[in-house]
Amino acid sequence: MMPTIISSAIRASTTAAGVFDEMRASKPLPGHDPVRMPGEGKHSAADHRRRNGPQLNSALRQDLLTLAELYGFDATNDLRT
Repeated sequence: MMPTIISSAIRASTTAAGVFDEMRASKPLPGHDPVRMPGEGKHSAADHRRRNGPQLNSALRQDLLTLAELYGFDATNDLRT
């Protein structure tokens, strides 16, 4: 019985992967981004933040610069826009 359950799970996983591959290969509609699956954008966004730092809105950036100055840190290069 266990091999049947495992082989069914493998078939389901393979089928799902195929469907996801087909969806990703779909041509996007004009003016729309390429098709992505849930979670895919999270990984590329995290990679982008690691390379370039997080995007800070101007109010938060200014607050952090004020705190850095108050405590004697030079954060101008670390808090680039």
